[in-house]
Amino acid sequence: MSKIEAIATVMPENNVSQTEIASFARRIFKDRYKDIDRLLQVFDNGDIVNRQFVMPIDWYAEAHSFGEKNDTFIEKAVDLGHEAISKCLQDAQVTMLRLMPFFV
Repeated sequence: MSKIEAIATVMPENNVSQTEIASFARRIFKDRYKDIDRLLQVFDNGDIVNRQFVMPIDWYAEAHSFGEKNDTFIEKAVDLGHEAISKCLQDAQVTMLRLMPFFV
């Protein structure tokens, strides 16, 4: 019978407070929306303290092609997935030798 041996949580390394995100959003969108202050209230009403990003927050203010954003997303998702899997294997005390039959 199958069973779950371990679980793990990993988080992107850039932890940003909701206050910082609201300031960032104001800076980025203030010229596009006349009612920016009304729109930014969503940051106060969401009961969110911090958000995690795979890149430093200022990276999101820079121009990036769709391909670059997509490649970055894939790279960071694979890195985080690898980290989570490694933690699970370590916590469950599973060696790669034990997993080899699944990859042959």
